[in-house]
Amino acid sequence: MLYRRVLKPLLDRLGALTLIAALSPLFAAVALAVRVKLGGPVLFRQVRPGLNTKPFTIYKFRSMSDKRGENGELLSDEERLGRFGRVLRSLSLDELPQLFNILRGDMSFIGPRPLLTEYLPRYNAFQAKRHAVKSGITGLAQVSGRNAQSWQKRFECDVFYAENLSFWLDLKITALTIIKVLRREGVSDDKTATKAPFLGNGDRVFVYGGGGHGRVAADTARRSGLRFEGFIDDDPARGISREAFLAKARYERFAVALGIGDNKARQAIAALLKQNGAEITKLIDPSAIVSPSARIGAGAVVFANAVINDRAVVEEGAIVNSGAIVEHDCVVGAYAHIASNAALSGGSQVGAAALVGAGASLIPNAIVGEGAIVGAGAVVLDEIAPFATAIGVPARPLLKKPF
Repeated sequence: MLYRRVLKPLLDRLGALTLIAALSPLFAAVALAVRVKLGGPVLFRQVRPGLNTKPFTIYKFRSMSDKRGENGELLSDEERLGRFGRVLRSLSLDELPQLFNILRGDMSFIGPRPLLTEYLPRYNAFQAKRHAVKSGITGLAQVSGRNAQSWQKRFECDVFYAENLSFWLDLKITALTIIKVLRREGVSDDKTATKAPFLGNGDRVFVYGGGGHGRVAADTARRSGLRFEGFIDDDPARGISREAFLAKARYERFAVALGIGDNKARQAIAALLKQNGAEITKLIDPSAIVSPSARIGAGAVVFANAVINDRAVVEEGAIVNSGAIVEHDCVVGAYAHIASNAALSGGSQVGAAALVGAGASLIPNAIVGEGAIVGAGAVVLDEIAPFATAIGVPARPLLKKPF
């Protein structure tokens, strides 16, 4: 505690002051080279979150040009980072002005690298712990691979450091940093000039459909530990439009849960989302009992107090509603709907996009065909043909559609 609160800040400031004085000729040389090669301004300034997410302005020597395309927009980092910028980064010379950040008390020599402010809402609770200490010029993540490692590994290193900060750990990181810089290792990803942006963890969820079914799905998401972000709905009073969501999802990682009860509509929406590269997630309420051997497909929703037993399969986009029971070895087809308190006995099968009504039941090995409807309270003793509607005890197909 003494090292963290007193000695480390003191050593940081003394070290920064000493290095600024000793390296002043190098500062001048790099600044002149940046001015000649890239023009002004010589320094790159950007607001970053530091200790306890408090914002500060970070300083670096510029390493990228301001080259723009025909449309006037800046080119990619890869195109703007030329040979000169690569040399600056590989030798870590672009980081020199951060000595002034250390002198001001914004940063430390050792600590998690300060990332972009826009990343803050994308962290989960574990990742946010990285801000329990000051940001650093180098850190455990950097000596464990720098930009070449995954975001998950990088955050694990940052949090480990925040929770285990000590003089000896700082000494080890300092030695490894010197070795890394001399070897010019791990500056970028395999094929990119800079680290790919952190889009999130996929635990931030939008629910497609803001009606009653969607609201229950949103509650399920919250109880499951996911971060509910809002609804996607054609009605602007309920949520954002699909187009607005897809535009937002280009820059941040979100998952979509299907909150539409109608089977055909749910399937059509899922197809549109997939075409646009959206990530569709399953939802399982914590109160549901799901066997470890059961398989739940992407986009499926299992509501409160449902039971899914040994080796049962709930395929993509299917719904197992509140209190429903899916016994061992059952199969619930894609985009089917098992309504509240319905019961599927062992080995029974429900085809794709079929509906088993509230309180209905299937005896062992019974079959409900694709697109069929089993009325509320009905009991299926044998087989219901595809697209038929069956009611009663025992369930019998209607000769014609009811109006």
